[in-house]
Amino acid sequence: MKNLKALVHTTHSELKKTIPTVKKSHLYEAIASFCGFNSYAAFQSADEFQLTDEELATGRCFERMLDMSFGAANALLISQHTAKLWGELNNISVDDIWHYYVNSSYEERLASSRTLEIIKALAQKQDVEAKLIGLVLTAEVLAEYEDDLDNRSGEYWHSKRLANHKLSDIQLGIANNYLHIQCYRELVEHLLNDCNNESSLLPSPSSIKGTANKFHQGQRGQWTSFFSQSPYTVIEAFEFIQHYRDIGDKVVSPELYMDWYKAEAILNPNKEMIADIIGYLCSDEEKWLWYYFGLSSDIDVTKDAHIAINSDTGGEWDGYGPAMVGGYTGISLPKISESSKRELQKAVSNIF
Repeated sequence: MKNLKALVHTTHSELKKTIPTVKKSHLYEAIASFCGFNSYAAFQSADEFQLTDEELATGRCFERMLDMSFGAANALLISQHTAKLWGELNNISVDDIWHYYVNSSYEERLASSRTLEIIKALAQKQDVEAKLIGLVLTAEVLAEYEDDLDNRSGEYWHSKRLANHKLSDIQLGIANNYLHIQCYRELVEHLLNDCNNESSLLPSPSSIKGTANKFHQGQRGQWTSFFSQSPYTVIEAFEFIQHYRDIGDKVVSPELYMDWYKAEAILNPNKEMIADIIGYLCSDEEKWLWYYFGLSSDIDVTKDAHIAINSDTGGEWDGYGPAMVGGYTGISLPKISESSKRELQKAVSNIF
């Protein structure tokens, strides 16, 4: 989240003008006592902590600074600056959530629930980007958790621990993982219930804003540049959540899903994806726009690309075994005017 080292440096620079003897080490101890710890070492080793009474926290910090031989006036000034530092440290934005998502490991995510509470709080303020990052984050953690076969016994070993059975280190780790994953299950359900299956409550990728403005004005909600280099990550998260819920109704609207599919096609164009998009679209002009986009990447979705494949192995036929026709069958485009075609050809470079 926020960089404590940078905030301590800034606070130290301000305080040193008034208190020349103050050191950065004093401020680390100050923030530790503010948060209820006896030392900065204890603060560093804590996985989770909650701060509910800032007035009481400021008093703890004041007493700690007195113990470190600061006079009452300087101790009060340091404790006031520490309260301000805490406010900045605890003021988490969606950019901080993104930074955590990009840089944290699976183990770090699983061990920390504070980030999930922050995502939930931002989602309750209708921060749609926080909702999106939260859904992707929870989907990835839940998927990795379920991929580990050892975790299937998590509930069993957790119940054994509650019954005061002695567990091995491996069994204890599995029980801990089960306990930690409940926070992710609660968050994903909260986010999905909050979205209520309405695509307007999750943002679309900004890379398709040009096409939406031309063909779907007023039909999209908000936009995001997050996941701009990895739109397929969002698609995989949507698909996992659909499987996780195991319900017939779509958790994510087809329109939102297709928006991210389009973003992936723009980033990594291929014939099958462009053909899928054209097949989904209702607007004849937009179909042609995507056709011309394909041509700009040397992809012609109207041309066949058939090959012989081995019907037993599914691989390309090498002259042995049963052969069958495979590959790609070109699609047909609807009829539009020549003037519309020329306009759409010119629009490709501007829109994409």
